[in-house]
Order: sequence, then C-alpha cells, then structure tokens
Amino acid sequence: MLRVSTNAQCGFIIKRIGDAMLSDREAACLINAIMTYLETQGAQLQGLSQRRIVNSVGELRLVIDLIQVARGGLRLNGAECLREVVARYGIGELNINDTGFARFRATVERVLKALATVKVRGEPIIEFTPCDTSCKVPGVVNLRKAGLGFRCPVIQVSTTGSGVNASKIDVGSIVERLESKCGPTYIGFEWAVRKTLEYLQAKGSAKIATMAVDLRNDYMWIVKYLYWMYSEASIPRLVRCVVEELAEAGLVRLNGDVVTLVK
Repeated sequence: MLRVSTNAQCGFIIKRIGDAMLSDREAACLINAIMTYLETQGAQLQGLSQRRIVNSVGELRLVIDLIQVARGGLRLNGAECLREVVARYGIGELNINDTGFARFRATVERVLKALATVKVRGEPIIEFTPCDTSCKVPGVVNLRKAGLGFRCPVIQVSTTGSGVNASKIDVGSIVERLESKCGPTYIGFEWAVRKTLEYLQAKGSAKIATMAVDLRNDYMWIVKYLYWMYSEASIPRLVRCVVEELAEAGLVRLNGDVVTLVK
C-alpha cells in the first residue's frame, strides 16, 4: 500500500481548509497547535471500548483555549505563532455572539473537518462532531492514537551565528529519512528533530547518554504510543538515530558518543 508522506498530507489538509484568512504557514501553525493541544489537554478516556481514543475535548473549549494560548493566558509548547493568527480575527468576547470569535470558531471547524479526513495507516487521526449553530448540542473532538505526533513539518529552526546555515532547515526531508530508517513508526520524528536541535543549540555538545536523560520527556511519548514494544530502553536508540541523521545532513558532528552542533 502506498504511504502518503506527512508533507503531502499537510498540503492536502491546507488545500481543504481553503480559508482566505490564513497563509499556508499560518494554517500549519493552527494545525500543529490543535494537535499539540489535543495531546496535552482534554479528558483521559479509559476502557476497552475507547482504547483507540487518547483525549477528548469539547469544540468550544478547544476554541476558547486556543485564544487563551494566543493571549498568553494558557501555555502550549510551540504555539507562539498563534498570537499573530488569532489577532487578525478581532476577537472581543469569548462567546459565540462575538463576531470575531464566531469567525475564528468557523476557521477552527474548517481545520478540524480537514484533519478528520486524514488517516495514518488506515486509522483517522481525530474524530470531530461539530456543534449546531448555537452550540446547544455540544461539539466534540477526539484524538485517536494514530494522531499522536502528527504535525505539519512547515517549521523554521533558527540558530545563532552561522551555525546550521542560520536560516531554514529542511525538517521534512530529515523526518522522511527517519521514517524509513527508525521504524516501525513514522510520525513524531519532526518533534524529536526540533527538540534535539533546540537542546544542542543551548548546550553546544553532549553525550548521547546525557541527551537521552535530558530529552526523556520529549521522546517518551514516541516510545509509549508509537512503538510496538513500550520500553524506556528505546530512548537512547531513538536519540542516536536522530543525531546520526542530523550528522548526515551536516547539522551536527558525531564523534563516538559525543554530539556537537555545527558552528
């Protein structure tokens, strides 16, 4: 079966959204913010009947919290770009009667409807039931296990000085190589690449064993949800796989177990 790359899937999603208010990069920002929110917020669902669902949240709660993130009232890693996206809607009150709020809610609904059409290995990444016009019947968004780690790799990683070309890194191509090299999963590596580079930008260099400890939380959800066998012992192997690919791309130097950011 032909597997569609994450880059291609994100292109299809952005085209389906078709919102004149959003540039492609802003649409990717909103997609990634929603997926990050769904991974970290919402009610944890238990029970065999819902074992494929990780988190669930009401549609209005999601919309309000995204606005709060943009305004600095709620923390959500990697969602700083929401500030500019939300600002253009002219939101006054956080209720459905506010014109700006209603416009932003409609945009979020477009994104959710587009995301609901995406499947990873035959499984939807989210389920979305929109609320009615007045939201008397509440809408619900469910994150499924297949959606864990799904991000649109439209990301710039900035560096200081002349390191790593000091401009843009083609994260997408690096992730695609990691997909085939470090399976069995292929989603989630964009997060690992970005967090690993951020870590090395702060540290300069480090041993792989040290990185595996310091980046444990960033890699843990990949191991826990996306690998067939859950084991923390997989983390050093994943870290090494990522840094080896970064070394192939010329972004870091790998000398034995020591990883150094290219200056």
